[in-house]
Amino acid sequence: MQNVSQDVLKDEIINGVWNGVFTINPKGRISYVNPALENILARKKADLLGKTIAECFVTNGENDEFVDLIFECIFNKGEVKEGITPYTTDNKVKKLAVRSSVLMKNGEKLGLIVIVYDITELLMLQDELKTMEMITKMNHQLKLRNELISNIFGRYLSDTIVKQILDKPDGLSFQGSRRNLTILMSDLRGFTALSEIMSPENLTTMLNHYLKEMTDIIQKYQGTIIEFIGDGIMAIFGAPIFDAQHAEHAVEVALEMQNKMKDVNSWNLKRGFRKLEMGIGINTGDVIIGNIGSEKYAKYGIIGRSVNLAGRIESYTLGGQILIPMATREQIDAEVLHDTEEYVEPKGVKQSLKLISVTGIKGEHQIFLEKKEKMPRTILKNPVPIMIKTISNKHVSDTAFAGFFKEISPEEALIQTAAPLEIYDNVVLAVGSGLYAKIIEVKDGIYQIHFTSFPDGFEEWLKAIIQQEN
Repeated sequence: MQNVSQDVLKDEIINGVWNGVFTINPKGRISYVNPALENILARKKADLLGKTIAECFVTNGENDEFVDLIFECIFNKGEVKEGITPYTTDNKVKKLAVRSSVLMKNGEKLGLIVIVYDITELLMLQDELKTMEMITKMNHQLKLRNELISNIFGRYLSDTIVKQILDKPDGLSFQGSRRNLTILMSDLRGFTALSEIMSPENLTTMLNHYLKEMTDIIQKYQGTIIEFIGDGIMAIFGAPIFDAQHAEHAVEVALEMQNKMKDVNSWNLKRGFRKLEMGIGINTGDVIIGNIGSEKYAKYGIIGRSVNLAGRIESYTLGGQILIPMATREQIDAEVLHDTEEYVEPKGVKQSLKLISVTGIKGEHQIFLEKKEKMPRTILKNPVPIMIKTISNKHVSDTAFAGFFKEISPEEALIQTAAPLEIYDNVVLAVGSGLYAKIIEVKDGIYQIHFTSFPDGFEEWLKAIIQQEN
């Protein structure tokens, strides 16, 4: 077997590697170049051997960074030196990693060995990986955003509106903004009294069915449910998706909600539940809207005087009634039908506010309240004594006042009392577990009241009173 010297063997190994290798002798001249270096630098071996770095590369200045790095290697006093530098050849810029160390033999310095790695494709691959990571991160953020939107709006908006929001990344801003929109607030009359006498299971069953029916109507007209407040609903029209007809749509929703109560009560009666009545107040104005809360809990909400006023307007309503101010009426192009007009003085409002009781709208959908026959009141020749307590913020007063029924019907009555009552006050009368009513007119110490919630046995009690009178 032919012996091969170690030097020849080393040359064969170095010539076969993919990385470029060259050596510089103690005189500063290139003494060895492997084939890979010729390919990397696009320079022939014959053009490099025996020449200095300056003679080989200091020409047009386009590879000054590469030359500077090699000089740093030469003057590095024997320490390992490495770095990354651009290298231009054939109008293409490569990225080269350069590493140098002292070439030693038997403890004697023979010069410098420099290894050159072409890492252009590696860096491109890194960039692609970074791009993929960025895309993955963006997709994850988009997924989280969509999940957030779905969680916040999924139950309170129609599927169509949620899809519009998800399809338009800029279509929804959680930042606070000022918007002109319409607020709808509804409330069940006497529901607090029902909660005291119904079982929790029956109460939630009845309430959930009612809220489901109302939610379907609100979503039908692009409304957004902000929250359920017990038996109350706060919804807005005109956000988060802009709606130029927000006032009209809110009124249409209110009319459909009131008409739907007939089906709701039919469902209730079949299950032995009470009949419900709902009042709706609507207001139009500027609000601050956005994602309100803290890092741990936040929700899409609204604040402002217009919101508070909507709540005040709702408090004036009777069961089956819809009240709107002129600010809402003036934004509706369609003809709005109404029966009564009244002036109120809500807390926080400097002047009287005109409210109209809506009965229909002749817009695109032509919606009208179903008419209910009003039973005449029976005049009581022998007034029926009664005890009366006032209600403030859903809390019943401890003080009771004596009074008398002077006239009565299944829906309303005239009472006489020394109690300091005012129009729109809520009261509870000592009939059964409590007969709830609202003061709707005051004249000469006589109060007209509208019943809002009835106790068990009320119909039988009323029938006995009228029979006795007859």
